[in-house]
Amino acid sequence: MRWVVLGLAAAIMLGAVVHLLRPPSLRYPEQTMALMAAMDDDGDGRLGELEFRRRAPAATPLGVFDLDASGHIEAHELEAMMLLVDPLWLAHSPR
Repeated sequence: MRWVVLGLAAAIMLGAVVHLLRPPSLRYPEQTMALMAAMDDDGDGRLGELEFRRRAPAATPLGVFDLDASGHIEAHELEAMMLLVDPLWLAHSPR
């Protein structure tokens, strides 16, 4: 019985870790992915330092919006940044 309880606890913990490591889903996927495509010059699906620098104010460090400290802005971080900076961008449909 003890091994069953330990096995169940381990399975629950593993499930929680997998859930935490998965990137968050986008609330506005169509708008966010259209914006990412417009900003992502090299087509890798994320914004690097140079891509970020071309569009961000000079005094804004990448790390402010790089929530997972990966050195890049992924789609969920771009969406969070846009919701913080200009929530009305969602009112416009992507082109």
